[in-house]
Amino acid sequence: YDQLVVRASELVAQSGGDPATLRLAAMLAEDHRGLAAQLSFAGRRLDLLPSAALVSPHDGWFSSFETAADRPAAFRQLMRRVHQNSYAMHAAMARSGSSPTLRAVAVNAVSAERRHWAELNR
Repeated sequence: YDQLVVRASELVAQSGGDPATLRLAAMLAEDHRGLAAQLSFAGRRLDLLPSAALVSPHDGWFSSFETAADRPAAFRQLMRRVHQNSYAMHAAMARSGSSPTLRAVAVNAVSAERRHWAELNR
């Protein structure tokens, strides 16, 4: 999810839009770069490095966003979808993940996802 958020945020920033959407995109990109770095660090400790490429279905989600006529609206829609899914995944890992290392990353991610969800629904 982190790669998708970062790439979509960068694309909406290049496309322009209202200042609120641009601020949101910048904040989401920064936070998800940080989450990706934490996950990468944890993955190195466990010899499980995350992919830098978009995975399916994220590549399809990005393609749909990329071709949208109204990128700022499509960005918010995509980010809601991403954050619902990401929150569910991280919350499950935080509750019952088998790796203490990844559980710690997930707890931090859940906090960030809650903050992002609140911003997306302003």
